Amino acid sequence: MGHIYEFGPFRLDATAGKLIRGRNELHLTAKGYATLLFLVERAGSLVRKEELLDRVWPEGFVEPANLTQTIYVLRKTLDDSDARLIETVPGRGYLFAAPVSDALESQPTHGAPTASGRPASRLARLLWPALAGVLALAMLTLHSSVPSAGRPAAVNVEAHRDYVLGRYYWSRRTYPGVVLSLRYFKAALQTDPFYAQAYSGIADSYAIMGYYSPAASAERARVLRLARGAALRAIELDPNLAEAHASLGFTDNLIGTDDRETSHEFQRAIALDPGYATAREWYSWYLFYHHDQHGALTQMEQARDLDPLSPIINFALANQLFFARRYEEASEQWHQAITIDPTTEIAFYGAGLADEQLGDDQLAAREFREALALSPSDPDTMGALAYVLAKTQHPDGARQLLARISRMRPLPVYDIALVDDALGQRAEALRWLALARAQHDRNFTSYPMDPRMDDLRRSASVSSRTSSSNA
Repeated sequence: MGHIYEFGPFRLDATAGKLIRGRNELHLTAKGYATLLFLVERAGSLVRKEELLDRVWPEGFVEPANLTQTIYVLRKTLDDSDARLIETVPGRGYLFAAPVSDALESQPTHGAPTASGRPASRLARLLWPALAGVLALAMLTLHSSVPSAGRPAAVNVEAHRDYVLGRYYWSRRTYPGVVLSLRYFKAALQTDPFYAQAYSGIADSYAIMGYYSPAASAERARVLRLARGAALRAIELDPNLAEAHASLGFTDNLIGTDDRETSHEFQRAIALDPGYATAREWYSWYLFYHHDQHGALTQMEQARDLDPLSPIINFALANQLFFARRYEEASEQWHQAITIDPTTEIAFYGAGLADEQLGDDQLAAREFREALALSPSDPDTMGALAYVLAKTQHPDGARQLLARISRMRPLPVYDIALVDDALGQRAEALRWLALARAQHDRNFTSYPMDPRMDDLRRSASVSSRTSSSNA
């Protein structure tokens, strides 16, 4: 016999580990369930964040997301958007505010089936305990980042669950996350071989792998071919699937396919589903690198409005504002991104870039150190911190970081050029910059817009004109 807690239309079965509304079982992951149970058991009392972390994450860290995201998902599950059930006590913790009655369960239970009535897939059973839930990003993937146009009327529940988990990991845009997302998308196809959205997910995973691969490498060419094939298969299965057209546009943009066709795919995706935030995000970058800064920012702001808790879209908007030299807006946007995901170095790195341009070198240095604490071997952050240290009369610290960068492979030549220039070694910086251009260094696409490179660009231009006149 075990406790059943009832509140509003919900029943929380503490023995079977079920959350039920009416006749429907609502899915909660282990971490989400444990969080809700602890709050319900303490209904009417403040539960400090530290208590929740000790109870739900006794291993001492939150993986893969944080407590705030877990609370967000619980509120979505409970239709508690106005926080009537789970109240936030700022700076302290949470309070379960709804009246709770306690009943006893007299019927034996034998474990909770999945929504489809079958046990979870092998991949889900192996990895599900490691999840903190289908968190804020996954919920937003379901709500806004996954297009509705063209979706089949009936979707296999197990396949869709694997697909959503794949999208959650893919949305992190880290290489390990993308690799894991690919496994989930492939698991979805094993369950439903005609699931067009899973093919689109596979396309996006391979495309991001291509983005992270060295330019002009055989590996980049291989994964981009796989990405394009998966995107075309998704379109073949569902020609009206917005996600598939966005996947093809993104892949073709990385490959360097005809610009008009690439633009058409993005526009087609947006026309099919104006609410698909990722299509607007990618189209924004397409416009940005085709020198339509106004159009790019318009699309990215719309993407942010559609998916306001997406870290990657918030990062992208802040990045574009930075390159547009709207530093105050960029700083504000980066700091907003930090509140959304304080566990990612990108937000602190970007905030440091903006705040350094605003003249607050001490704040920028602290933010770069925060970024390095989260990602200790990131050469871009090391380079950015070294640049600030060199500017603020701390050349020894800058040289120590430069030495660390110089030992990395492949060599981050753009970052070395940046630091050498800040240390007053202009000739060396120009040589490294030429190498960055020749090697297609991924950061070199930012060179024409990077404000830290203004003096170096002018020197390079003068050097080029001098060489031409001597010739």
